[in-house]
Amino acid sequence: MASTNLNIGEKTGQPPEPAALYSVIREQQAAIEGLEASRRELESFVEHLLSVARPPAKAQETAVLGYHLSKRELQVLALMVAGNSSKEIAAELGISFKTAMTHRANIMTKLKVHETASVVREAIRRGLV
Repeated sequence: MASTNLNIGEKTGQPPEPAALYSVIREQQAAIEGLEASRRELESFVEHLLSVARPPAKAQETAVLGYHLSKRELQVLALMVAGNSSKEIAAELGISFKTAMTHRANIMTKLKVHETASVVREAIRRGLV
């Protein structure tokens, strides 16, 4: 394959033709780029598998002070109290914007409030942050 083209020059005692050498280098570059793309796809797939195969949280982690906020919801809550937007929360926690919005909605439902200001007020009042 690629090494065959380079070996031709060795057999004749002449350096390989520049066009042939360039072609071999481009083939190798394309192969490396393909491997990099495959590696990125594999990493993404493994991350997805880890996220869906995560063992269920322990009861004590999910039932904080009787409000049943998950560990992740507590992280989102702390960032909400700090004044972060959903976009900022998503970036900080490495989750999608939609997931951050879902966590916010779940927190509001569990705390029985309808506005971010009320979430902050309730979180402080109940000692959640």
